[in-house]
Amino acid sequence: MEKKKFGRWGELSFVLGTVLLALGTVVQAKSNLGLGSTVAPAYVLSEAVGFIPPGTMCYICQGGLVLITFILLRRFKLEFIVTFISAVIFGLFVNLFTRICFVNLTDPTILQRCLIFALGSVIVAVAIAFLFNSYFPPQAPELFVKEVSGLLGWSKYKGKYVYDICSFLLSVVLSFIFFGQLRIIGIGTFVCAAINGPMITFFGRAMEKYLDFSPVFPKAAALFEVKK
Repeated sequence: MEKKKFGRWGELSFVLGTVLLALGTVVQAKSNLGLGSTVAPAYVLSEAVGFIPPGTMCYICQGGLVLITFILLRRFKLEFIVTFISAVIFGLFVNLFTRICFVNLTDPTILQRCLIFALGSVIVAVAIAFLFNSYFPPQAPELFVKEVSGLLGWSKYKGKYVYDICSFLLSVVLSFIFFGQLRIIGIGTFVCAAINGPMITFFGRAMEKYLDFSPVFPKAAALFEVKK
């Protein structure tokens, strides 16, 4: 007998994923141990430029990634517009949480910093797993992973793992170009590059087992040619 799943999470998973991704990113940043490789390039560029907040730089970079996805696919999709809009919403939440984030310890110990980073990493992994299971187009990195993984015949989880490694290497290169040393990049970035994929796989499969991601509004899902 098939186990009954909870609710219809098609829309809610997108909302939770977007907000939690912004929150997890900011919590990681508060640890000062480095950021996950997906957003690290935008944070490096934000610090290098100086006058563009990190959340704003995130959606600027994601807009560029949407353009690259369009070039690779050689065709336009409605998802590209929605993805960029969701990227802007994500960036605005990053800026908001940066201002109000409750994690703001004075002279934290290394243990406290590690715990803060671990919390942020778990939140990010849960968020991306939610986004992968939503019928709404996710943030640009996740959309890019889905589309390119499809072209290469990879699973979305394998694609995410490879993307994280490439993004990490880009962060390192940008850091040395602009600062001559590692900035934003830290031990946490190395850890995320290694474990983000497996963590997202774990949470994603757990969600698929217990949650029903079919849409509440099937006509909306049909706009994106997604069947849940």
